[in-house]
Amino acid sequence: MMDQRTLSYFGAGKGVPCSNQNLKMLTDEEYRLYQYLRDNNLRLEQEKITQSYAENQLFSIVNHEECIVSS
Repeated sequence: MMDQRTLSYFGAGKGVPCSNQNLKMLTDEEYRLYQYLRDNNLRLEQEKITQSYAENQLFSIVNHEECIVSS
């Protein structure tokens, strides 16, 4: 769930630049967000993403529906 919607919903925290890792599995959208976060020294912290949000997003992906934003 490394996408703009999740970042907008949960916000970003200040981060420490990390070494470039093998990011070949990211989609184009995910990679652009990664670059934005890296360039601005920000982080999308997984600990802030609620279980219900993650479940809703996964359900929507599996069922090919528009993702629902809820906490």
